[in-house]
Amino acid sequence: MNHTPNPKKNDILTLEITDLAFGGRGISRFEGRTVFINTAVPGDTVEVRVTTAKNRFIEAEVIKVISPSPDRIDPRCRHFSECGGCAWQMLTYDVQIAHKEKQVFSTVEHISGLSDFEKQPIMGCETPWFYRNKMEFSFGRDSEGKTVLGLHLAGRWYDIFDLEECFLGNPWNSVLVKVARDFCLRNGLSPYIVKENRGLLRSLIIREGKNTGEIMINLVISHEEFPKMNDFRDCMVAECAKIFDKKLSDAFLAESLPKSRLASLYLTRFLVKKGSRHVLKEELLYGSPSIHETLTVADKTLSFEIFPQSFFQPNTRQAQKLYTAALDLAGLSGTEMVYDLFCGTGTIGLFFAPHVQKVMGIEVNESGVSSARKNATANGISNIEFVSAPVEQWLKSVSSGGVASDSVATGGIPRPQVIIIDPPRAGLSPRALERILALGAERIVYVSCNPATFSRDARLFTHKNYRLSAVQPVDMFPQTPHIEMVGVFIAGNHS
Repeated sequence: MNHTPNPKKNDILTLEITDLAFGGRGISRFEGRTVFINTAVPGDTVEVRVTTAKNRFIEAEVIKVISPSPDRIDPRCRHFSECGGCAWQMLTYDVQIAHKEKQVFSTVEHISGLSDFEKQPIMGCETPWFYRNKMEFSFGRDSEGKTVLGLHLAGRWYDIFDLEECFLGNPWNSVLVKVARDFCLRNGLSPYIVKENRGLLRSLIIREGKNTGEIMINLVISHEEFPKMNDFRDCMVAECAKIFDKKLSDAFLAESLPKSRLASLYLTRFLVKKGSRHVLKEELLYGSPSIHETLTVADKTLSFEIFPQSFFQPNTRQAQKLYTAALDLAGLSGTEMVYDLFCGTGTIGLFFAPHVQKVMGIEVNESGVSSARKNATANGISNIEFVSAPVEQWLKSVSSGGVASDSVATGGIPRPQVIIIDPPRAGLSPRALERILALGAERIVYVSCNPATFSRDARLFTHKNYRLSAVQPVDMFPQTPHIEMVGVFIAGNHS
């Protein structure tokens, strides 16, 4: 079949995998075309079935591994073949981070056209399992119509498999999933069907303070009535007491529970209104309205309050490394005015504040800004101010205030010497980028979860009197192809 010069869908090919593409798929070549293969590892020889055949590329799926790569290992999780999550479980961790580091630098060089920047070695994760502090499990139906609770099947948004184990969150997550699933099955509760806007159960979200041991459980339901709400509360509280009091015989599970406790239990109604924004209505069923987590950066430990809708980096330990890298790359002297754009709950800006004159944090999400203000007060940080506004709109208001050459805007907002950017995966809009450049900051610290959009924006920054000084990859998501990074841009007249 490999002699077929123009393969079609369902043709069978035998290929050698030479590399990993950005996004995690294996790469091979066939008759001048690039072939992308899911779950293939560099060094593998595989038999594949063509799923898509285009003029410039081919997509294929593995039928069998003829000769495995020396870097291939057996996946730890029984759900590996069906789950859409840990796509790199079949690679040793050292190889994972080597490929991520390579992909970050090659992506930046290829898209931005830049190569003369410092390439910092990737910051790997000492604990590449059980690292997530937030997991969201979805309700659905199996092929026989039975209610299931678990994760999404690979490439299939609406299809859910029944979860038995997961090695990303804490080991007891799977126990809590089983408790919630059994309760729903006993009481005949049905999953929500998106296409029909019918059914009750949407998802179960479990959040954890890795350093505090505080646990938040949030059952998300639809608009339908939930007559068993109090029974659900009592069941989860009782079962959590058994789990977190180490009344289970599983020694491995007990070792992961040195100080964990259920601190907060919520019910959230997700209301879908045609033609308008979705509405979330939260009801506290048990415990405190929030949980807490601590982070330590540059020998400074801060405490953060986390509510059901709060954004918080999902890997607590790596977040500390990410923020340390951002702080180091900023090259602070202590006198700077800092703008923290897309600041979320203010975590990065709060760590910058002790090292600068003042920080202005800008975030469109009002609940995020509310949390940021509370976090500043709780940590005794007074030289930071948070504004709830779209970043583009706020930047426009600053510009229209007339940022003067004497470094002070006529509206009373000082010109920034440092700007922190942590935008969505899509990166900066052209208008936001234009307005950031107009401020003329000495340094721009850009935190990104998407090397491609970072690289696109980097090219535009360097066309406007900035140079890319350094790039630092940070592995926030072991066992997956996703990567976080920090880059720093320095204005042409500053070293």
